[in-house]
Amino acid sequence: TIKEYRKNIDDVVNHINNKTKLISKLEAKMYKYADSLQFEEAKRVKDGIEAIRRSVVMSNMDFLKDENFDAISLSSS
Repeated sequence: TIKEYRKNIDDVVNHINNKTKLISKLEAKMYKYADSLQFEEAKRVKDGIEAIRRSVVMSNMDFLKDENFDAISLSSS
């Protein structure tokens, strides 16, 4: 849905701005799933946390071009 998409984009922006805060939020969500015996969901969130911990944020600006755009790239190994 559009609401879920917007939340995902907000989470990415939060990740870029503050990795530690996002990990803490996701850990709380993971523990909530585990406490309610939703282990598959807890594992999915844990995998996401591990991916965030391995991620690197890179930024590049080219002032010679008259273009304005943002790009986000995700890769899993």
